Formats: sequence, C-alpha cells, structure tokens
Amino acid sequence: MSSGLGSPSKGKGTDSTWRASWWDFYPLLERPRRQIQWSNSSVIFTAHPTKPLITGRHFSSSKRFVLPSPAPVALSPASYDPPSVITVAATDEWLFAYFPRRDGEGTGCIWKRGPQIDSWDVKESWSFPKGGGAVTASWLGNPREWAINASDNPVRLPPRGPATPLSNPTIVIVTQDHHVHVSYLRYYFPSIRTLKRPLAFPGVTVEQPQMNDPLESASGNRQCLDAAIGFGYNESSFLVATYSRRVPPPPLASPMTAPIAPFNSMDLSIPVDAPQLLQEPRPMDWETSGDERTIELFEVHLRFDASYMMAVISNPLPPMDYVATSLTNLVFICAPPAPASPVPPDLIRSPSLRKPNVVEKGKMYLSIASLDFHNYSAPPTSQLLLYSLTHKSVIRGSAWTVHLEASRSFQSSVVTYIKPFVDFSSPNAAQIYACLINTSVSLAQDKQSRRKETPVGAIKVLNIKDLGDNADYEQVEIEWPTSQIGVDLPLFATVSPNSTLLCTVSSSILLSQTATHSLPKPIESSTSQSNLPQLSLFLVKSILGRISSADVIHSICSTNIHLADSEEILYRALDVLERHKPGMPYSSTWEIMGIAGEVYKMKASLSKDDLEIADFNNRWHTAHDVCSIAACNIGFEDCKEGETYDLEGVWQLIKMSTWIVDFTEQLLKACVLWSNPVAEMEEIVPVDLHISSIAPTVPILLHITHPFTLQNLIAALKHVRTFRTFLGSLPAGGENSQIAKEVLIDVVDCSGVDFESLILILEENLVKVQKFDTQECRRALARCQPSGIAQAYLNQIIHKLTQPATILNKSTLFIKPYDLVDGITRLSVGTYRKDNEKDVVTKGMLMKTSAKSVCLRCGGKTAVDKDVRVSGVTSSKWRTWEKMWFLRCVCGGPWSTLPAI
Repeated sequence: MSSGLGSPSKGKGTDSTWRASWWDFYPLLERPRRQIQWSNSSVIFTAHPTKPLITGRHFSSSKRFVLPSPAPVALSPASYDPPSVITVAATDEWLFAYFPRRDGEGTGCIWKRGPQIDSWDVKESWSFPKGGGAVTASWLGNPREWAINASDNPVRLPPRGPATPLSNPTIVIVTQDHHVHVSYLRYYFPSIRTLKRPLAFPGVTVEQPQMNDPLESASGNRQCLDAAIGFGYNESSFLVATYSRRVPPPPLASPMTAPIAPFNSMDLSIPVDAPQLLQEPRPMDWETSGDERTIELFEVHLRFDASYMMAVISNPLPPMDYVATSLTNLVFICAPPAPASPVPPDLIRSPSLRKPNVVEKGKMYLSIASLDFHNYSAPPTSQLLLYSLTHKSVIRGSAWTVHLEASRSFQSSVVTYIKPFVDFSSPNAAQIYACLINTSVSLAQDKQSRRKETPVGAIKVLNIKDLGDNADYEQVEIEWPTSQIGVDLPLFATVSPNSTLLCTVSSSILLSQTATHSLPKPIESSTSQSNLPQLSLFLVKSILGRISSADVIHSICSTNIHLADSEEILYRALDVLERHKPGMPYSSTWEIMGIAGEVYKMKASLSKDDLEIADFNNRWHTAHDVCSIAACNIGFEDCKEGETYDLEGVWQLIKMSTWIVDFTEQLLKACVLWSNPVAEMEEIVPVDLHISSIAPTVPILLHITHPFTLQNLIAALKHVRTFRTFLGSLPAGGENSQIAKEVLIDVVDCSGVDFESLILILEENLVKVQKFDTQECRRALARCQPSGIAQAYLNQIIHKLTQPATILNKSTLFIKPYDLVDGITRLSVGTYRKDNEKDVVTKGMLMKTSAKSVCLRCGGKTAVDKDVRVSGVTSSKWRTWEKMWFLRCVCGGPWSTLPAI
C-alpha cells in the first residue's frame, strides 16, 4: 500500500506531508482481522501472516516459539488460512484458536499449557461447518479481578458472567451462522463437549448424558461479520452483539438432475447437444445483499438442572439501528459497581443491625467504531458511538433497554483500537483507551534530518460520559518507522496484562512489524485522589492477581525513571500490600523481592557505568538469595520427620546444606571486609567481594539487618545444624549412607564457621532488629540493601561476628584447600568448578546433556520439571517440594524451555 506525498516546499529542512488514502485503512474492514493477544503471563501471541500457525514470544525475550498444529491443520496446511480467532484464558492455562478452511470445514482447537510458558499441547480439536466458522470467543469462569479504590486500597471486583462450577475450561464462541457455542470440559471427563444454540430463536438447548453432536451444515443468507461478548459484573447471563451481512443465495441445482460439473469450453469430450450446460445461471439478487443497518443483541443464560446438566437459553433483544457504513470495532464495556464500604465495628458486633446484602450489578455499554470513506474520494473519517445497556428485572425473565449515551467524530484521525479499563476515580468507574492513527503525517523533506521514527497517531483516554478527552491523563504519541509510512500502518493492537503498554502490529502481510508503546499515565497535577505512583498500583494488582509484572518492570526500568523513583515505586507497592494484610506480616515480601531482583538486574544490563553495574548486580543477587533461602527452608520443613529428616532425600538435602554454608561464608567474608578493609587482605580476597567492601551499604548485609531476612537466615542455619547433628548421630551403615554422612560433616565442620555460636549471636540481635522502624525496613527491602538506621547496629553485630576467634576462623574462611593447589592441577580444578552450573531450585549440579528450563526473570536453570531422579532416590516428600516450582522459579519468574546441548 502506498499513498502520495503532498507537494514539497523548496529549500532544505522544510516539511512534506503524507496523506492517507482509503486503501491505507481498508485492512480494518477486512475479515478476518490480524490476530494479536497479550496473555497474563506476558506472552504475545500472533497469527502468522500467511500460514495457519500461531507464534508466541515472551515480552522480555526475543525467542519465538510456534504452537503445535492440530491434526487436521498439520495434515493439510495448504488448505487452511491463518487463524482468525485467538484468545487466551485469564489463568494462562488454556488457549483457543480457529483456523478457517478455504474449501470446507474449519477447525477449532484448544491447547493446554505445560510447566513452561512456551510449552503447549493440543488438548482437543473439532470441526466447524462451512459458513459457520468462529467469529469471536471469550472464556467463562475467569478469576476475579483486582483494582485500587479511591483510598489507595486494593479491592477485589465482583465475578463476571455466569458461574461454571462443573467445568474447566468453559468458552463461549459466536459463529458466522448466528449460533452460540458453549464448549466446556467437565471435571473428570476426558473430552470437550459443546452445546449449540441459535441466537435468533428463543429457546433452550439441554445437555444430554450421551451427546453425539453431528456436524451440521450452515444455511441461510445472513453471515455474521463481527461480534462481541459482554460479561457483566454480578450478572448471571451474558450479552452477545452481532453485525451481519446479507449474501446472495447459492444457485439451486435442478432436482431432476445430478450435480453438474462446471462448464469447460476447452473440454472436447462434451457432447454438442448439452443444452443444460449452456443455460444461463439464475441472476443474483445483489440489491438485497450487503451489510445490514442494525446491530442485533441477544441475552444468553446458563442453567443447571437437578442432575447437574447444563442448559443454554437464548433470548433475542430488540435490535439497534446502525446507520454508519463500515463497522471496524464492536466492544462491550463493563464497569464494576462501586466498592463496598468497610463494615463499622458496631455492626460487626451486632449482626442484627446490618442491612440485608443487595447484590449491586455493574454498568454495561456497547461501543461501536466505524469508518466513512466518502465514496473513496477523500481521506477516511472515523466515528465512535457509545450505547448504555440497562438491565431491568420483570415478572418473567429480564429486559434490557438501550440508550445512545454519546457519539464523537474524528475528522483527521481514525479509531483503530479501543480498550476499556477500570478507574474508580471517574464517576462511571471505567475509562477507555483509544488508539488513533492520523490521516496525514508531516515528514521532513531532507532525508538527513528525518528521524528514524515519526509520530503517526496518539493514544488517548476517553471519558465514558461524553467520549471526550480525559484531562486527567496525558496523551501518548504512537511512533512508527519513517520508512514504513505510506507502506503499512500499525492498525491492530493489544494491551499488556497490567495496562501499562500497547503492542501494535502492522497491516502488511509481507513484512509484519510489531512495536510497543506506553499507555497514557495520570497527570501529576490532575484531580485524582490517589497519592500513589501509578506503577506501584499496577504492581499491587499484578501480585494480588497472580499475573506477570513484566510490563510494569519494563516501565520501572525505563531511562526516564531515576533510581530513587524506582526504589519509591517498589517501597510504596510493598507498603500497600503489607497494609492490605495487617495480620500477616511479610506476606508479600517474597514476591516483592523477586520483582526487585528483576528490576535491578535489568538496570544493570541497561547501565553503562561500571560502579552502577556492580551495585545493581549486588542488589539483585541479594534479592535472589533472600528468595532462595526461603525456598530452602520450605524444602527442609517438607522433608522433616519430627526431629529427624527423610533419609531417602539425604543427598538432595546435602546439596541444599552445601549451598547455605557457601552463602554463609560469603556473608561473613563481607562482614570481615566491612569491619577491617586493610590493604593486606587484597591479595587473598576474590575480586568480586571487593566491589563494595568499604562502602557503608553492602547489599548482602541486608540479611542481618532486616527482621524478615534475619529470621530467614536463622531458620536455614538451624536446619543445617540439626541435619548435621542428625546424620552425625546415625550408626555406621552402608557405603552410600556413610559417604553422605562424611560429606556433610566435612562441608559444615571445615567451613571456618562455628554455626552454634553464630546462631546464638544472630538470635540475640534479632530482638534489636525487630524494633527498627517498619517503614524504614520496607524501604530497605525495596532498595535491597541496609537502611540508614541500621548503620549503628551494623557496627555492633559485625564486631560480635568478626572479633571472637571462636566464631570465625578467618584463614579457613578466606583460603580454601583448592586455592593452594598450583600449576595445571589448579587450572583443571578451577575450570571444573566454573563449568558446573547449579540448579536454581535444588542447588544441585546440572547435567550438561539434560534438558533444562530457564527462568526469564533471574536467568537461573533447573531440571525439576524434567523428572530427573538420582539413582535409588524415591523420596516422595522431596518430589512434592519440587512440584512447587514446576510453574515458577524461586524468584517468581516463569520458566522457558532450554534444549539439551
């Protein structure tokens, strides 16, 4: 696609103007649309431009993967088009896609996710009749969403849509032949079932114990072009809106004759007297064909009878008049009800004074975007309509009333994408993100002065009340490569899970391009009642909702946010989470430390200053160690049997104990260097420990200056001490048990640390640490380093840890036996120690030839999901602990596949 430039002015440095033509925006009307979905695990799924394939890419990675094709598509890929529908469940466990077939029945497929975000297996596929393919789909039974109210407190929104207590997953599909399909997998049933119900006819379709669902051919002269599904808050039904087209009926064959093959004038075998072949076909009734001028509405209920059989009930609603010519977007907007006020203490004590619970339902709107090409003689213009849908209960059933709330025309831009979001600071509790692409763009005439990217549009926040620009939000420009302006435009988009970023994909099928843009943020001087940074609110919602925070972390680490601001964002998020659960201290510390580790790791990769890089690396390693120690403590507890430990997992516990001992040595080395930074020690101290050895804030010292981290450390040291005592008290047994016993005793006793005395000192100082200011402690966690108030305490505890010779043997602590080996032997030992990677979960060595998973947050690798077992080890308790990390790393990051070398 190309468009002409305006008449350029003379002289260097002047501007020329690119003006759009109708074909630049025509892809918005083409069906099917280009598919792009951003899942809650931060994976961006896109349809291949020309092949029946679905590709995925995690937002923070450049690695792409392809979902396995269902059997019908894999057997005949040339017969299928790219998927026209892609939708991912909110739990990230299921994905549905529909592949239209060029010469027959299309194929729908549901995939189930494995332990890694790029591991998907086909659960089941089924056929759709020709002319009855999927138009849109949406999942039922999604988890309840989280939002932040006007008082900066997290609140859980009501459920959306009908409840599905007997199935998982459950998906609603609207097809071209105006049917609604409810496909679901009942608990303890092997295959997916589907209930079909025509939308246009009121009635009931009931599930049968033995369902045989023969494929029915679609008929009729009406074809659904676009559809939307709306799940309202606290609604027991859902709405379906459809936009249709009338198509001419196919030619009818004579009932007296068999079907006739198409006439071929070059076929000499056709007899001359074949009058039936020369007859003219019945003329098409083109005057009655074309897009309809109405939007049809339907209400659909799900019911269960006494035998728990599902029933789908359809109820047509009065249609809406629609006079625009070309519809481009049809979206339901569901606004939640206002959050309930907290119950006063006197009502809690006196339940009889409470008012009866009234289920308050949210508001529903239907937004319609359209294009007007002006008979293809001028640049297109766009119009946005907003209708309110009010639910009224009647004696028999329910009734909905439709009212036009607002309309807005855009003369110099086109609405390409709209996305609603919850905002309790607005009167309607919802706002709209609108993506607008300009119909003319100014370009520098001199190519040398042109920028690589040029603004081609803007992302705005629109008020639901009048569709006007929201003055409390900024406007963000959409930048696009200058070389692509006039070739293709970013017409299709999707929003990130936490509504911080917008991903766009170009309209060209030859050179598909994706780009990421920031979404509008509230203006600091706005009238919003919130005092929290918006990114802190997004972090809170992502943690409570258990969805990926990769898009939020990307925004926190942007170059226009300073380090102090990033620390403040993490601190405020932790403060809100801790206040949300006052009776559960440190309930969100683990999650925040994992996110903080990713923030500082990303900042280290973006920084160019060596001192900053060293500081950020120390911080994220400290955050990761906090998570690792907490995971080790759970592992010890799970393998504990009273005062003893499960001997079937003895080698796994030894590996974990070895890692804790190594970490304790690193911590005590930092204490020695912090208290006695003399020049004589430079010759014997590794370089990586000297980066911040004299600085007053060494990140690793956070482990002894914060209540949570210190309790964490003391618990781990006690487990090592108890495990060593337990193994040491065992009588002489087999060769394997004796070797395990000697290995652990050597690791603990030859470390240069008296663990018994160390634990006593740490427990004595825990009382002092617990008296620190709560807010300062939270700031220390956000910074991943000791706070300012801990400096005086550091002097005292480090003096206790480093001065008595009974606790530390500094020579043994700093000089290991393998450091005394000279020559080639030392080199070989050093190489061996460096090349053996440790499992980020189990802390054991990883086999080079085994398949591994890599964490997309910390980069750690593991084989816990590969069912790798040590010979003779059948500890069920250890395997149960390993299963905790099948989906997430100890730092909270997702797994990705890593093939064997």
